[in-house]
Amino acid sequence: MSHVDVIEVDCSDLDVVEEAIKRLHPGAVLTRNQGTYRWWGRSVGDYPIPEGFKASDLGKCEHAIQFPGITYEVGIVKNPKGEGYVFIADFWDSALRKTCGNHGTLLKQAYTVEKTKRAAIKAGLKVKETKRSKLRRLFRKDEQSLGIQLKISR
Repeated sequence: MSHVDVIEVDCSDLDVVEEAIKRLHPGAVLTRNQGTYRWWGRSVGDYPIPEGFKASDLGKCEHAIQFPGITYEVGIVKNPKGEGYVFIADFWDSALRKTCGNHGTLLKQAYTVEKTKRAAIKAGLKVKETKRSKLRRLFRKDEQSLGIQLKISR
């Protein structure tokens, strides 16, 4: 079965992706120009095809993310709605779902944290990162959180 989701995030910097995936697993690898990502292999009609994609698009990508010990991969594809990239993955693989979060929430958060840190540092600001378990309360019970707090100052 396939359960392919697009992870909506303004992904424009592959170097940030490389840093972000290390937050989820230190052995994670971004392979640029891979062309395909591993997934169930075909849509069987049990889950909607993501908006802006056709069944024939599934499994194709520009770049891919591999996590050690996990069969399926995360594809990085051109955003069908605009500029940059989006992540796409088949979350039927429970190990991928556990690593990236439900519908990729942890991957999206990791990318956003790294992108914010880079922008702040580039602007000459100081960045202090702390792990805060209390941040989890800001999310609904069914959402996951990295529990990261960034303090940005001059």
